[in-house]
Amino acid sequence: MNKKLPRVVAVPLKKDISHNRGLFYSAKDETKMAPERSDIPLTTMSQEEVLKRIDAVFHSTHHSFHIPVLIQTKNQTYHTKLIGKFNDRLLTMDDQEILIRDITYFKEE
Repeated sequence: MNKKLPRVVAVPLKKDISHNRGLFYSAKDETKMAPERSDIPLTTMSQEEVLKRIDAVFHSTHHSFHIPVLIQTKNQTYHTKLIGKFNDRLLTMDDQEILIRDITYFKEE
């Protein structure tokens, strides 16, 4: 029972193995991914054009979940991701509901 076991070869790592920090972000780091860009001049769109763009996003052949968008309302500008559309509201990943009638500019990023 006193046999010698073979040694395990352990090659020392010389590379930086923290590369996942640059690839992964959490909900806490969400603001780092999409910084506030209030300096972008946005033009206002007609309500029909806003509805056309929203319908184009949700009726496309692509998956319509987790869509990055830029939304400008009367009071605020949102850089967020859409989850869905419910009656007259858009639902975002930030747990916000945005009234469609308040949207003055809509763009898929």
